[in-house]
Amino acid sequence: MHATILRRIRLFLVTAVLLAAVWFGIREGIDGFTDAETTFQRWAAASQVLYGVLAVASLLALFTRRAWLRPVLIAWALVLTLTGTVATVAWAGAPWSAGLMTGVLTAVVAGLVTWGALAHARIA
Repeated sequence: MHATILRRIRLFLVTAVLLAAVWFGIREGIDGFTDAETTFQRWAAASQVLYGVLAVASLLALFTRRAWLRPVLIAWALVLTLTGTVATVAWAGAPWSAGLMTGVLTAVVAGLVTWGALAHARIA
């Protein structure tokens, strides 16, 4: 019973992060694209929309198309990490060292979500 509760909590957390990625990716990315003043900001906003779309695909794969899960999650994690790295520089004007640090932290979170989703797929 204890393992079942932990699996449900893991699935809830994975689903919550992917749903947040859908919202912040698609909705906020579209808003960012319309507010963009530079090509670099437009590129960052477009990649944000892309990770939102990939989050939708990841959720669909998690619950319906398990064979797609690994490649879609890897694509989502890569685009999310790239966006986390670039957006810090494009929007906040931060130095690339700050963007790199943000990218590393984003990659850790994306990796944990990917691990959790794949672990759920192996069990369920």
